[in-house]
Amino acid sequence: MQDFPVIGGPLAELGQLCLIESLPAGELRTGWHLIQEIQDTLNARNLRVRTSFREVDSADSLTEALNEIHAATVASGLGTLLHLDCHGSDDLAGLVLADGSFVPWRDLKPRLSNLNLVSGFNLFLVLACCNGAYFLETTDLDECCAFCACLSPPQSIDAGPLETGFTAFYRSILTGQDVNTALTAAIAATPDFPYYFTSAEGLFRNVFGRYISGEPLRARAERLLQNRRDLGHNNLPSVDEVAQHLVRSEMDYFGRSRRSFFAIHQIPGNDTRFPLTYADVVPAAHREARGL
Repeated sequence: MQDFPVIGGPLAELGQLCLIESLPAGELRTGWHLIQEIQDTLNARNLRVRTSFREVDSADSLTEALNEIHAATVASGLGTLLHLDCHGSDDLAGLVLADGSFVPWRDLKPRLSNLNLVSGFNLFLVLACCNGAYFLETTDLDECCAFCACLSPPQSIDAGPLETGFTAFYRSILTGQDVNTALTAAIAATPDFPYYFTSAEGLFRNVFGRYISGEPLRARAERLLQNRRDLGHNNLPSVDEVAQHLVRSEMDYFGRSRRSFFAIHQIPGNDTRFPLTYADVVPAAHREARGL
């Protein structure tokens, strides 16, 4: 691991930027080049951000690096930007490290969720690997989100454009702390720079929206009633009554999942930081169909 000195300046609120690289020998050292560019930017502009670089070659050394970052975050209380520079697997299911070992997304997620928690729900996750956006397939609304914000490619990308795009991104975000401006800079530097960006709040909205827009409410109520009839039950409620019961259950689930996903039990301040309501997330057309 290499830690760089903390440079004084106005961006102390950014906390720490931790870059982990795991690439086979002989490949372009995109992670190492990026951390050098980042440090040059901080030095030139007298910005205060703690930075570190770790080169890992196996699943065990990745675990060790993440444990070190976790411990440093617990000790400092700083918000963390974590950048993972490696390969994505061809089956879209995880990371491939320098020694060829495979790390499934599902194994990585608990470690990132814990890091997000100890950073005060302030983990900015960057997955600089092909198909990194497929990490979002691990999303479970009943679990703490693995990040506050996530940036990752949704497809394959060559090392050269990846490095050029992320260099422009970091130069911009370290100066202005505005993600949209930084993404615009990345695209200007590499017009075909593929990326998917989401906040935890945006991800919650999308996933819960898919949950409630699957099977139409009335069709779902009718299916449940038919199942009861097939089992020989009598004196059943009406379709409308079953539909309203489903809506109430849906709203209860919204409340429970919001508290879990945003770690409100562990970080009570997130209740006001993420003040989402059912009406915010469920489109008006869906609410009208549900009689709300």
